[in-house]
Order: sequence, then structure tokens, then C-alpha cells
Amino acid sequence: MPTRRFLLSHWEWVLFGLCVFVAMPLSRGYGMAWDEAQHAIYGSYVWDYFRSGFQDMRWRTDIGGLYTYGTLFDLPSAIFHRTFADDLFEWRSFFMAGAGAFALPAVAKIGRRLGGERVALFSVASLLMMPQFVGQSFINCKDIPMATGVAWSVLGILMVLEKPVLGRFCVLGVIFGLTLSVRVGGAVVGVFFVAGLIFCGVRSAMRGSLVTDLKSSITSRTAAGFVLTGLLTWTILVAFWPYAHQRPFWNPIESFLQATAFPISYPVQYLGQNIGSAQLPWHYLPVMLFLTAPVFIAIWVAVGLGAGVRSLWKQGREAGSERIFVILFWLIFPVVFVWIKKPNVYDGVRHFLFVLPAMAVLAGLGAATAAAWVDRRKDLMGTVGAAATLALAAPDLVTLHPYQYVFYNVFAGDRQTLHERFETDYWATSYREVAKLLNREQTRVMRPLTVAVGLNELSASCFNQFTAKDMRIGLILGPAPGVTMPAEVDFYTAIPRYQMWKNFPTMPLFVEIRRNGVLLNTVRSREPSTP
Repeated sequence: MPTRRFLLSHWEWVLFGLCVFVAMPLSRGYGMAWDEAQHAIYGSYVWDYFRSGFQDMRWRTDIGGLYTYGTLFDLPSAIFHRTFADDLFEWRSFFMAGAGAFALPAVAKIGRRLGGERVALFSVASLLMMPQFVGQSFINCKDIPMATGVAWSVLGILMVLEKPVLGRFCVLGVIFGLTLSVRVGGAVVGVFFVAGLIFCGVRSAMRGSLVTDLKSSITSRTAAGFVLTGLLTWTILVAFWPYAHQRPFWNPIESFLQATAFPISYPVQYLGQNIGSAQLPWHYLPVMLFLTAPVFIAIWVAVGLGAGVRSLWKQGREAGSERIFVILFWLIFPVVFVWIKKPNVYDGVRHFLFVLPAMAVLAGLGAATAAAWVDRRKDLMGTVGAAATLALAAPDLVTLHPYQYVFYNVFAGDRQTLHERFETDYWATSYREVAKLLNREQTRVMRPLTVAVGLNELSASCFNQFTAKDMRIGLILGPAPGVTMPAEVDFYTAIPRYQMWKNFPTMPLFVEIRRNGVLLNTVRSREPSTP
């Protein structure tokens, strides 16, 4: 009985363990993302840097600009693979999935603080039913671990705002440091923290207690807490990051500024137009957040936003109101920032996956609010109905496997032509499926097949990692109108990104890789054939 009671009271950790267990076999079915190989090699070089006594500098010279990224995911992964595995990639998908699942306990605890157990349950269910979060969790080694770090950071912020004791400041500093060590863009959590502090200060002033609060806390305990948080954050950030070792103060700042002002503009398929990522309209992020979310989850987010604003309006002066303020700020600030600053963004919501846990918590609040209202009139009908609406996303999670991240809801239009309006397989993971298909073709001929692939040299591993050893690979990136395919090429394969799927239209179509009607890859052959 005590064990059962313990498990029920800590169900979020039981769910985390279950998700990790399920992720192990599922991870074997995912392909390799566009820049996955570089990150794995980067982690290996960083490990060599530490092993050599800080002498091996290949992390700076042999891996492009990745040295401006934190190492907290790539370094542990490289250590494991160099110690226990045959190559650098074998377990990375599983580790990414584990990092994504680790967000679930944080979301549950935030939801519990916001509105009790029902909000916690609906919040976790909402996150698990988001195809973007689930799909990216198996292939995205940068944004998913950062999203998890941001979720835990927000929980730490709420704990400090509720009770600003030194122990909680220390915990917050550790969480902040680990989050920034994955990706320095995680510094956005500092903005959340400052906004929460300002809100609490304004609330105290409105209650006439600001002077008293300042006297009792700012001059002693809170001031010491700030110092501890800052020191711990910076120490952890610098400790695992070779680039920060060179200039511990300036290099992390420069990396953050570079991340917010990325200089290269990529073509992005958005609303049927091919637009440079630096010229995307202000509505790109909110529209993509809506279109890539299941419809009912988007509805519950809207209800949760309304309930949150209403709560702030009625109870904004009361203790605990900082919780809903921080959650609302978590979602709204990135959207407003993109609207005003217009940073260089691309790949749908990939750079803003840290917002999805906030959407999940607000969806949980919205679903719980509606369920409670109905339950007062008809016992449990509201709870059952809200749970059923969340479960409606489950079929897409199954049928899109292993490409859940290409999900768009019904408002994005016809799925058969979706690739003409939006990016679909921008991570290039469908090349794994194509490689398996062409490997079978290779067994039917006595000579090495020659395949032209829509990739560049840095991303060629998306295809090469899964092909037969004797297959010959050539690379082509971007549109090639009027270019004739060389006579020695047997197959051409390309994702829709950069309009590569339109190349060589006179070559017979061999096969299209689709899920739920969505085009992921086009394969053309020299001669008509049946795959």
C-alpha cells in the first residue's frame, strides 16, 4: 500500500520511466537529421579536448561554427559512444528521446502548482499529444534538450518566486547553467525570471508592501540568492564549453548575440511562397505554432490563455498569481520578440520548441477549466470529454511514425499538396527510408548503383549512414532547372526542401515517400521500375 501511494503521488516520474522504456525500440526507426553527424563529431572532438589536457583544438578548426554551441548533450553522448558503442550515432536518437521525456515531470509539477492534479494530468497529456514535440524528441539534439531545460527552469523560477530561500536560488542556478550549456539561447529563461520579479514587485507595490519587502529580503537573502544563481549558472556554462574557456565572459555573450542575429538567410516555404528566412512576415511564428498543433490542443491553449488572463485580472494582487503570469509570459514573450526583432528563423517552430511545454500547460489549464465547468452539471462528463479531445491526436502520432514532426492540422490545407505551401521533411530523415529501398535495388544488379542525392557534403550522412557500401553517391543541393541528369546516374532522391523535388521532372518517377498523404521525398529513376 505505501508503494502504491508513493507511485500515485509521483505518477509523473513513473510516466517518465515508461516513456523512456517505450522510446528505446522506437528510436531505432528514426533517420538522421540534417546536422546530426556534425554534432556527434563535435562532441567527440570536445571529449578529445578534455582528454588531451585542453590541447586538442579540432573542435575549433574542423567542425565549422558548431563551437559556438554548448556541449551538454553532444559531450555526454560522445563519451558514451566512445566507451560502449561501435559508432557515434547508435544511441543518440534514444538519448534525445530521453531528454524530451524528461520535460514531462517538469510540466506536471508546473501544472500542479497552477491548478492542481487535473491541470497537471491534462498538461502532460497535451505535451504527449503534440506531434512536433514527440517527433523532434527523436531527432533534434539541440532544441529538444533546451526545451526540457527551459521547462525545468520555469519550475525553478516559480519555486524561487514562491519562497526566495538560498537553497532554491542554488537549484535555479544549476538548472539555468545546464540549460544554457545545451544551447546559449536558453538565456531567455533569464528574461522570464526578471519579468516574474518585476511582476512580484509591482504586485507588492499595489498592496502597499513594497518598502517592507525590500527591507526584509532584497538587502540580504534575495541579494545573496542572485549572486549564487549567477555564479552557479556561469560556472556550469563555462565548465563544459571549450569556446567559453578561451574568454569565459565575452565568448558566451558573443554566441548569444550571434544566435539572435544569425547572418545566413535560407529559403523557406511559407503559405505557398518561397521566402528568405530573414524576410519572413511577423505572423510566421504564431501561424506556425497554430498550424503545427492538433486543433483541439490549440483550442484548449486559447481557453487556457483566456482563463489565465481572467485569473490575473481578478486575483493579480494575491499570492500565487505570479505562477500564471510567468506561464503566460513564457508563451507570449517569444512571439512578441519575433514580431518586433524579426530574427532570422526557419524550419517551422524548430527554434521555438521551448514554447511547446508552455502551450501544454495552458492547454491543460484550459481543458481542466472546461472539464470542471461541465463536471459541476454532469459528473465526470467534462473530464472524459476533455481527455477524449486530447486523445484525438494519437492516430496521427502512430500513422506519421517516424515523421511526426511534419504534422500540420486541417487548417494547413490539403495534405497531398502540403509541400507546396509549407516545409515538410526539412530535417531530411526520410533519406533513411529511401536508402533502405535503394539497398534492395542494389541487390538486384551486378554493378554499383549511382545515386544523386539532394544533400550537401555536411548533411550527406543522412543518406550515407544507411546505404549499401558499394553504392556510389553524388550530391546536389537546390533547384537545377534545365540541367540534364548525367547518364551514369541511376536514381535521384530529394526532399521538398529548397525546391529540390522539382529537379529532373523528365526522369520517370520511381516512388514517393509519403505519410498521411504528406510528401517527404521524391525518388526518380533512369528507367521506369516498380519499387
